[in-house]
Amino acid sequence: MDPDVRAFFDTVDDLFAGRVAPATRDAARHALVDMNLARMRARARLAELEAELDGSSDG
Repeated sequence: MDPDVRAFFDTVDDLFAGRVAPATRDAARHALVDMNLARMRARARLAELEAELDGSSDG
């Protein structure tokens, strides 16, 4: 696993265990929201690309 990803998961574990300062909790919360938005955008773009591929194979 990528070290940055592992560090992120460790931070989240600490967050839920209450071992993280409030400012860090807020930063982690914002990072999770940003990651979720990026995931939703990526899924939407993937759906668009798949639709384009499906449309081009019909013709």
